[in-house]
Amino acid sequence: MKRQKQKLLTGLTGEYFVTGILCRKGYYASLTLKNYPDTDIFVKNSDNNKEMSIQVKTKALKKFSDKNEFFLPKKIDSLNNIFVFVLLLENGDTRYYIAHSKDIAKISSERKKEYIDNNPQVDKDKQLTMISLYDLQFYENKWDIIENELQ
Repeated sequence: MKRQKQKLLTGLTGEYFVTGILCRKGYYASLTLKNYPDTDIFVKNSDNNKEMSIQVKTKALKKFSDKNEFFLPKKIDSLNNIFVFVLLLENGDTRYYIAHSKDIAKISSERKKEYIDNNPQVDKDKQLTMISLYDLQFYENKWDIIENELQ
C-alpha cells in the first residue's frame, strides 16, 4: 500500500511540475486527474485556440543514471501526443525530457527489438516497452517541441 501511494504521489508531482511550467510559459494547462485515457495534461494556447494533450511519465531516483528506464504504454504507436518524462532526483534537481509520441514509439520499438534479438529466451509478446534516459538525452528541456505544436 505504501509503495502504491508513493508511486501515485510521484506521478502527480511530475504532472503538477509540468503543468506549472506550461502555465508560466503563458499557456492554459489543466490536469485530467487520471480520468482521460493516455492524457495527463490538456494544454491550450488562448491566442490561437490550438490545443494538445500531454502524457507525463515521472520517476524518482536517488541519483542520475542514463540506464534508468521508463515503462511505456503498449499502444504508443497509435498515440498522437507529446510525452514529458520527468526525473525527480533526491538532491532536489528535476530534469525534463520532451518528445513527440511518434519519436518515442520509433526509439522504443528499436530498443525492444534489439533486446529481444540479444535475449532469445524472452517472450517477445510479453516483453514490456521501455525507453531509457540514455535514449532521451537529446530531448532534455526541449520545451520548444510543445511550443511549436501550439503555434
